[in-house]
Amino acid sequence: MIERKRTDWSYRTKMFNMKVAVKAIPISADDFPKYCRLLETVHQKQDFTASIVMEGSEDYNQILLSYTGDAFYLEITYPMDDFGWDHPLILANDSLTLAEAEEVLRSLLVDGTDQTEIITNHFHEISSSIYEEKN
Repeated sequence: MIERKRTDWSYRTKMFNMKVAVKAIPISADDFPKYCRLLETVHQKQDFTASIVMEGSEDYNQILLSYTGDAFYLEITYPMDDFGWDHPLILANDSLTLAEAEEVLRSLLVDGTDQTEIITNHFHEISSSIYEEKN
């Protein structure tokens, strides 16, 4: 039997959430350091989450960033309306280093892809757990 990794998604709900809008994907590499500063902010202010809301993307709705106290928590939210789902698909990882978190952000924001080893192999689906608990 394959043991399924459980991702602790409690890091997605903190006292404060700052939102930053992205108008179009991909962003310029020159603008990327601005988004990396969000990682610094959630690391320093551990009661914060930061949401990067994708206004110009049909692929993902948002990227949420948080800090667990030991590692970075990132989640990627995908719209699933076209597939008849009543909730989005959410993939998350709660054990990222700063370098890994930056790699994920670069892939999504600058390269415009989620088809990287770290996302495809190390992010886990959490939406069924979240929406199961809400029902």
